[in-house]
Amino acid sequence: DGPRERYNWSTAMLDKVHSLTKLPSFMHTDCRGDQQRTPEFWFTTPGAGAKAHVDTHVQATVALQLSGHRRWRIGLIDPRRLPHA
Repeated sequence: DGPRERYNWSTAMLDKVHSLTKLPSFMHTDCRGDQQRTPEFWFTTPGAGAKAHVDTHVQATVALQLSGHRRWRIGLIDPRRLPHA
């Protein structure tokens, strides 16, 4: 383990992810740090999904659908009546 270990990612696991992935050409090179420090993989079963939400992290991400279909709903969200907890 070393200084790059974060959020349950060991240095060996990060090295493996780095060797098998690259930053997509359409993303700015400034995004490489996020991709290398905290990669995320989400595996779901058919019919799974997330309810409407806003991701509060400011981090470059890439979504890849390997099979099936995905419905994206993007729009404005009404202001919250209560502050975030």
